[in-house]
Amino acid sequence: MMFNKNGTILITSLWIIAILSILAIGIGFRISLEARLSKYNMDRLKALYLAKAGVVKSQGLLSKDTKPDYDSIYECGIALSGEDDPDKIFMNVELSESAEGSFSVSYKEEDPASPGKMLDYPGMMDEERKININTAPKEALEKLPGITDEIASSIMDWRDTDDALQPNGAENSYYQSLEHPYVCKNGNFSAIEELLLVRGMDQTIFEGIKDYITIYGAGKFNINTAHREVLIAFFTAFGGADRTLEETVVDKITNYRNGTDGQKGTKDDNIFIDTNIESVVPGLSANEAAIIGNLKNYFTIESNYFRIESKGIIDRPKIEKRIVSVATKNDGGNFELVSYREY
Repeated sequence: MMFNKNGTILITSLWIIAILSILAIGIGFRISLEARLSKYNMDRLKALYLAKAGVVKSQGLLSKDTKPDYDSIYECGIALSGEDDPDKIFMNVELSESAEGSFSVSYKEEDPASPGKMLDYPGMMDEERKININTAPKEALEKLPGITDEIASSIMDWRDTDDALQPNGAENSYYQSLEHPYVCKNGNFSAIEELLLVRGMDQTIFEGIKDYITIYGAGKFNINTAHREVLIAFFTAFGGADRTLEETVVDKITNYRNGTDGQKGTKDDNIFIDTNIESVVPGLSANEAAIIGNLKNYFTIESNYFRIESKGIIDRPKIEKRIVSVATKNDGGNFELVSYREY
């Protein structure tokens, strides 16, 4: 009997020890998991504030810009001197020697020499390199890829303040007749994505033009920075009747801008310092110079709205947070944010 009693106690004790061990392991695992989650959340917060540091630095550089009134792709909103270059200023910036991460301010654009290949450009992107869908004339809008006369007319009807119907356009009566009706805005676009509400617009067309359109700026495009597609749209709309000749003029302008290395956004880029660009672009014929003259009411050499895409990165484990904002100069001369999104 004594043997059986002792055995029972032993077995019971072993079960208790096993159960306590399992509980201890479970508690330990949970504590470890919560610790890892806490560290992950802390690293996400650090990455976010690193991204915010990139935005603040960019705003400060914009406010300190003392160069003449022109902006280029290489010096977009900033003034460079000495050995400075956008890579040193904007890429992989650490806040201290012991920093666990860094921030970068840059944007991606397609390589003109290799369609489909995206290049990373350090610094900010001006919004004036794009077409402002709130102010652009219909003739330029319908020269964008995929934009038909119907879509261009419907854009005009969406943003105007009346109910007068453009030929091939769409006003409130059309949108109210849809299966899921909504109201025609009759006002400026608040975001480029709002285009998807316009008659005839779909996701495929929007994806093809989203990098060339904006809602910011006074309406003129910057001849120093404008996308080739933006130049083509305006030059073919207002330059004349010979599309081949107009595209040749655009190629001569972009080739001149790219400098001797043929790459945009590099130190040897040529910059137009006034709008009399026909006097400096080499190899223009009289007809080509006249085409440029027809466009002078539509372009400028400076920009006032700048897109800041800042990415905060924590090295180990690699965690990223991104902020996309747009800054413009206020009455006090400082740059304030007019758009801000965290990703």
